[in-house]
Amino acid sequence: MPGKRLRAASWSGLFGAVLVAGLLTGGTAAYASTTWIVDNTNTTATCNNNGALAGTQGQPFCTIYAASHSANLQAGDTVLVQAGTYNETQGINPVISGTASSPITFTANQGVTISGGKSFALSGVSYITINGFTITGTSSAGISVSGGGNVTISSNTESYAGQPISSPAAGISLTNVAGGSSRAISRTTTPPTAST
Repeated sequence: MPGKRLRAASWSGLFGAVLVAGLLTGGTAAYASTTWIVDNTNTTATCNNNGALAGTQGQPFCTIYAASHSANLQAGDTVLVQAGTYNETQGINPVISGTASSPITFTANQGVTISGGKSFALSGVSYITINGFTITGTSSAGISVSGGGNVTISSNTESYAGQPISSPAAGISLTNVAGGSSRAISRTTTPPTAST
């Protein structure tokens, strides 16, 4: 019965190869990144900050903060903010970090303004990208990064941070940032705070 032994040996060899491959990769399948939607102005869909469908096109998140604190947010994901004005009442600080090969990206479609209230206040997270936002009239710094590192801030416009004007704040504040804070900011404008 040499044919049966050969088949058995082939199957056991294949099983062994699959087992070794699973052990080498951690036994997990690769994660397919997700784009989460934030849209507080959508007239055809009800925004939803909780639930299984939150962040989908049919039930987008109502706030950027809610998207940043979603239990579903993973390294490699993108939070896409649709056009509108967002008055965030809590600082936007993701609950997890991205990775070097899979950063978490917050990106704004044209026409997104964060106005008044809070904005991005990253604390102790790494591999985060903030791209394309207009941020104005925030109660503290327009974008604040403390601890963590490898944060990319690009193509944003920030003005009138620290409103009311009696306590002006930095447009962008970087404190104890690893990974070279001088290389973290590109194509972002922060005009001087106007005085009254």
